[in-house]
Parts: sequence; C-alpha cells; structure tokens
Amino acid sequence: MSEIIAGVEIPETAAVAEATRLIQKMTSPFIYHHSRRVFAFGAIHAQRLGLEPDPELLYLSAMFHDAGLLTPFSDVEQRFEVDGADHARKFMLENGFPASSADVVWTAIALHTTPGIPGRMGPGDRCHESGGSDRCDRPGRGRSGSRPGGRDPRRPSAR
Repeated sequence: MSEIIAGVEIPETAAVAEATRLIQKMTSPFIYHHSRRVFAFGAIHAQRLGLEPDPELLYLSAMFHDAGLLTPFSDVEQRFEVDGADHARKFMLENGFPASSADVVWTAIALHTTPGIPGRMGPGDRCHESGGSDRCDRPGRGRSGSRPGGRDPRRPSAR
C-alpha cells in the first residue's frame, strides 16, 4: 500500500525506500521529517504550477537536501548544499541511476538555497527551491515568502 503525506503519494521504488532508511538512520528526526515535508510541499507546489517533475527524483533531492548539515555527510570543507548534493549523486550512481538523473538531483540540492537560479531551470529544480526553502513548513510559500504568483511585499516592484 502506498504511503501518502498531505495527499502526496511517496514513490514506491527501491531507491526511495533505501534513501528513506539511510536519511532516517544517519540524520536527526528533525532533518528526516523536514525533508519529507519538503518533498510533499514541492510536489504540491509543482501541481499548482502545472509542472510534472519526476516524483522519484524530487523525493531523492528532498531527502538529501539538508544531509550536508550533519556528519557523516559533511566530511569535506565546502558548502553544506554541495556536501548533500555530492552524497545524493554518489547514492544515485551506486543505485543504478543514469548520470543525467544524478545531475538533476545534484543541481536541485546544490542550488536550493540560491534564490532566483532554480526558478529559471527545470521543473525539479523549481519545485525543490519552493518546497525546500527556508519557509518549507508553510505550504504555498516560496523562497521569497510570497504566495505562488504573488509579489513579495518586501521587495519593490520590477516596474
């Protein structure tokens, strides 16, 4: 039977199951649950925008997006986003994903705290930026804090 979070079905693949076990075991309960919410909110946001990211890749990018904050994933002196992205890529390649899929996930994770860039990229990156932003626990809000399609009231108009 499928697992559903906030009306969003968790993909049922061996890689999803293994990533879930790994992140639950190797990170804190906070990071684990936060990452699952990021997936759900990213998927909901994608649906609202009419995007169709690959659910498995979106899930894997969400699960690894903050892994670089903690040991053993933060073993190199670099940005935590890059640490998490590197570990996600390694995990994916070891689990038989093509390099192109691993690159999509790597990019989504590495850029998830870089406003403005993911929104100009593919649907997986756009969804992850919105779902994985610093406001990810508030459904319907993207990186700027504005509602989808709305303008951030803290920023001047582009006109």
